Amino acid sequence: MESMQGLHSTRDSRTMDLDIPGLLDERGILRTKSVQTRGLFHFIQLPPEIRVKIYNILLISPEVICIGSENSGTSRTAPKLPYPPVSLLRTCKKIDEEATPILYGKNDFTICLPIDPSPTFLLSKFRWSTLRILKSLTFTSSNGPAPSLSLTEAAFSAVGFHCTGTEILARFHPSDFRYSPIGPDHFMALSISNWISTKVMSAQLTAIQKELELMMGPYDDVLAALAPPAPN
Repeated sequence: MESMQGLHSTRDSRTMDLDIPGLLDERGILRTKSVQTRGLFHFIQLPPEIRVKIYNILLISPEVICIGSENSGTSRTAPKLPYPPVSLLRTCKKIDEEATPILYGKNDFTICLPIDPSPTFLLSKFRWSTLRILKSLTFTSSNGPAPSLSLTEAAFSAVGFHCTGTEILARFHPSDFRYSPIGPDHFMALSISNWISTKVMSAQLTAIQKELELMMGPYDDVLAALAPPAPN
């Protein structure tokens, strides 16, 4: 009894007794009294390829990630639980470097522009390195349902401006990045905001034009109806 009490008194939180085949000798006596186990699991010690698989499971969304404007009071992100868990990137610098290309490079994003154009909209807070890896961006100007006229909603279902992060960076001369090497400064962000807002407006006007053309029917039929009757 004393020996058993002595055994338990020497154990700490990192040791445990395991009944594993092979721990008993031919007389049935334990070859070792305890098996040492680590109290903490360090994720960063996993092989890189395993970590990448975990990032893919956690950070790649099966649907488009919709982001509402900051000053609209609403958000287009419907899930009750946050998905993807972007807080993972804040764990440490190593995980941020490994997971950022997966989150922003393997997802499709739809971003609603604020009602009043502002240089402080979402992309102005990104680093150049993050903007560069964005592969699918769609910008719209409304958090609510897309407007539609009487005949069809198809013309408005995809209203917006589509681009990549590389196309945004291409608007600047290489020498511009020397003045703001980390990310967009105030004037760069304003330039990006104005360019995207103009593109979104152009896309909406094009959609309205197409809708009106559908309402009016084929162009040739309209001209025929407006043409004066031919003389006898």
